Amino acid sequence: MDLRKLFIVFIAVSMLVSISGFASANSEYASNTIEESSPLGKNISSFVWENYENIDWTSSAKLLDSSNISHNSTNKNSIKISQLEKSNGDNHALVKEKYIDKILEMDEFKNYSKNELEKIIVPYSDISSNMIETMYLEKYPMTLDIESFDEGNVMKMSSTISYDLNQSSSDKGTISTTATVPNVIITNVNCDWSWVQNEIALQTITIHNYGTTTAKGAISIVSLDENQGYVLFYENLVSGQDGTVTIPFYVDKNTFPTVGEKPISIRAYVQSGEYFYLTSAPTISVPMVEMYSNEPGELEDPDDGVSLELDDLNHHDQYEIARRAASAGDGTSTPYQTASAVLTQVHNDMNYNESILSPLYTGADIWIIENGFNGICDEYAVLYESYLRALGIPTRRIGIFFTVNNLNTAHQFNELWDGSTWIHADSKGNLFSTPRRYTDVLGWDITQIFVVHGANDSLSQDDGPDNDDILHSISDMSFSLPDGLEDRYC
Repeated sequence: MDLRKLFIVFIAVSMLVSISGFASANSEYASNTIEESSPLGKNISSFVWENYENIDWTSSAKLLDSSNISHNSTNKNSIKISQLEKSNGDNHALVKEKYIDKILEMDEFKNYSKNELEKIIVPYSDISSNMIETMYLEKYPMTLDIESFDEGNVMKMSSTISYDLNQSSSDKGTISTTATVPNVIITNVNCDWSWVQNEIALQTITIHNYGTTTAKGAISIVSLDENQGYVLFYENLVSGQDGTVTIPFYVDKNTFPTVGEKPISIRAYVQSGEYFYLTSAPTISVPMVEMYSNEPGELEDPDDGVSLELDDLNHHDQYEIARRAASAGDGTSTPYQTASAVLTQVHNDMNYNESILSPLYTGADIWIIENGFNGICDEYAVLYESYLRALGIPTRRIGIFFTVNNLNTAHQFNELWDGSTWIHADSKGNLFSTPRRYTDVLGWDITQIFVVHGANDSLSQDDGPDNDDILHSISDMSFSLPDGLEDRYC
C-alpha cells in the first residue's frame, strides 16, 4: 500500500492543476468543497472514498523499497555535531544573570531579593571544586527508583535507606571523613523531566537529617552530559528533621546546547568549615528530556500551534514517548540535525506490516509502540511526527495520491519546520530533504496532496470505541492545503 487509508480524496480541478487528467478518468469521485478558515490554509471538508478498497495499497511501498537508497540531503551540508566551546568568564556571568532574572519571575521565589538569590542559588561550576565526595557512598550506593508518572511533567521517585554508612559503628547518624558531619540523606525527589531550552524546570528535593547535630550544606543538580547545573544552599536543618528545597533549573541553551536525553546527578552535601562533604548521591535511573523552545524568537510553529498539537494520534506529552524521542535525537543541536537522526531511528525501528491493522484505520503513537512498531506508511508518519513534536519541532503529516505504471496508489510522509523552511522527511522511504524525488526520480504523478491533522477519535464510530488509539483514517481527521505545498512536491 503505502498510505493505505486516507488518500482517495479528490480536490476540485480549480484547486489542483495536477488532478485534471486523473479526475476525468475517475468520474465516480465527486468534487470537494473548500473552506478558507484554517491556520494551515484551505480546509478540505468533503471527501468521497467509497471505492477506497480498489486502491493498490502495496504499490508505493514496493516502489520506495526498490529505490535502494539511504536518506540524504540535496540542499544541506553533511551533518556535523560540534561541541560548544566553554564560555569565558563574561559569558558565564551573563548566564548567571539571566538565571537569577528568570527565578525572580517565579511565584515560588517572589519573596526573595535578587541579592538573596545570588547567595543561595549558584551555578554548580562556581563551587564544585570544594565538593568533597566521601568514600562511603561509593561503597554503599543508594538507589532512587521511579514510582509513577503523572499526566503532566512530573515524575515521582522515592528512596529507601537501608545501609550503615560507618562500618566501625552502628551509629547511622554520622559519616567520618576528614570531619564528622551530620548524615543528611535525600529521601524524595520530584523532577520536572521536561527541559525546555531557555526556560526553568523546577526540581524539588526532600532531605532528612539523620545526624545528632544541626546541619547546613547544599543540594546540587547536575546534567552529566555537560557537567553543569545548579546548587542551592540550606542551613538550620535540625536533627531528625525533614527539609524540602526547590531548585529552579534554568536550561540555558548555550550551557546545555544539545537536545535529547539528559542524565542527571542529584547530591546532598553537608558543610563543615569551608568544605562540603557528600552524604547522599542517589542513582537517578531515567534521564530528563531537553527540547527546543517554541516561544517567540525561538522555534515558533508557523501553523499557529497546529503542528505541535496534542491529539488522539499524538501523545508526546507523555514521558514514554518523549524519552524514546530523546534517545533518537540525542546529542543534536539544530532542528535539522535532530530531525535527520530521529528519521533514521524510526525507519530502523518500524516494521512494514499491512496485516496488523485494516487499511481504513490509523494507529496512534502509543498503539504503534505497544504493537511492536508495526504498521504502514501512516504509522511511520504518526510516530515520526510524535517524536519530533516531543522535542519541540513543529511537524505535520502529508498525504499524497498518485499514479505510476498505471497503478493508483497513495503514500504518507512528513514535513518539519527547521526555523526558516519546511523540510521533507519520509521515514518509510528513509528520505530526508528530497521533496522532488517522488516525481523526478521515481516518476510518480502526484494528483493530490494535503496536510492531515486534528485527529479526533470521537468523530467516527466506524473504528470502534473512542480513546482506543485506533482512528478512522478519513472520518476522524481534518485535511488542509497550505500555500506552497503543491509547489514543493508536484
